[in-house]
Amino acid sequence: MAGGAPARRVGESDAGLASYPGDTLWNSEGQVHPVLLVSIAAILASPSVLAAPVGPVPVQGTGIGFDGACSPSGSDWLWTCLFTGWVTDPWLILFRWDFNGDGVWDTGSPASGGWTAEAQWFYGYDRDGAWRVCVQGWDGVTTREVGGQIEPVGPTACRMYVLSMELTLSPPSWDRGSAGHVTLMLDVPREFVPSTRRAQSASLWGIPGTPYGVPAKVGFAFRGPGTEPTLAYFYADIAAVTAYIGPGHHEVALHVKWGGAVVEGAGEVTIL
Repeated sequence: MAGGAPARRVGESDAGLASYPGDTLWNSEGQVHPVLLVSIAAILASPSVLAAPVGPVPVQGTGIGFDGACSPSGSDWLWTCLFTGWVTDPWLILFRWDFNGDGVWDTGSPASGGWTAEAQWFYGYDRDGAWRVCVQGWDGVTTREVGGQIEPVGPTACRMYVLSMELTLSPPSWDRGSAGHVTLMLDVPREFVPSTRRAQSASLWGIPGTPYGVPAKVGFAFRGPGTEPTLAYFYADIAAVTAYIGPGHHEVALHVKWGGAVVEGAGEVTIL
């Protein structure tokens, strides 16, 4: 979806590079599991595995979910996100991820069908935008035959992540004894079409992250004409922000839950 140089996975040799244009991913430990990959390939090639009745592979299901947190990286890519999968079905022991909504599994290897034992991954995006992130879980056994091919069967969880570096604070600076409210204006990439007119909740966080944030009041949103982005307004208490991050020049992130999607905005503020 994004342009740029091919990315490299940690643990792969140059000969084994896969092209992920504009994106970068690596697992939490930077490790490759060769025995696991061989085992998965053997399962998929075996005609003796448990096969469910032929039919459409489930798109959504219970038993698996995930959370994600994104922040500006200040490196070769614009954003770094940490996605963590979790399960309520203890039989789900293998996972595969699609981080940019292109329908191609970005983890594992082609031989493994994208499956790994890693439930936590970092992923880098080189531009603002909106991406559908999905994780699928599998017990390593249950399959079905589709078009003569053995396909794993397992639940999938998906969520839209929207990233924007265009967060503007007004006023952009204030004295540490100031009161009132600060207006947070976020340019939301136009490819995100929210399912509701207003966001459900928002909070302002310091960068690097801290265990808590400052609640922000949700204002109105205006969708611009043509290719213009959606402009969304939020409001936070100046005294609360000052007490939270203290004096100095800071990078801040606005975390918004909007119609089932997660919207992340990044900006700057100075407290004198």
